Amino acid sequence: MKVLDAFKNYISAQTGVVAVLEPEKLEVSEPNLRLMLNGFDSQGQNREKLTLTGTLTAQGDGPDYFLDSVLSASRAFLPFRDGSHVFEVEAGFTASATVTRTAPGRFEQNENEGRFAFSFIEQFRIEISYNPDKLT
Repeated sequence: MKVLDAFKNYISAQTGVVAVLEPEKLEVSEPNLRLMLNGFDSQGQNREKLTLTGTLTAQGDGPDYFLDSVLSASRAFLPFRDGSHVFEVEAGFTASATVTRTAPGRFEQNENEGRFAFSFIEQFRIEISYNPDKLT
């Protein structure tokens, strides 16, 4: 879907964090934003809302590079938690996104052997509003 692809490109460009639509497989330790589709809602005349769960995640072993990369990625999302952000889907077609943090970031210890010692997880609700008539 063009709106979703445009949002992935927009959020990645603005934050420096790779955005991936689940169930796309991406096995990286660097911070990444996992996007899971929750569904669509009508917003009245010529408007739809696409709702996603976004999970900022990373894996690592120690406080050096891992902690710095997590702090930088989490901080990069601060501007998005303030109001609506307009992005271009294609020439003459824009959509707006609101991002709300639903759970504070946290570290979890991995119990699986062969995995990094820690995971970082921070969750967001993302709502994208657009005019479906503009989709081609």
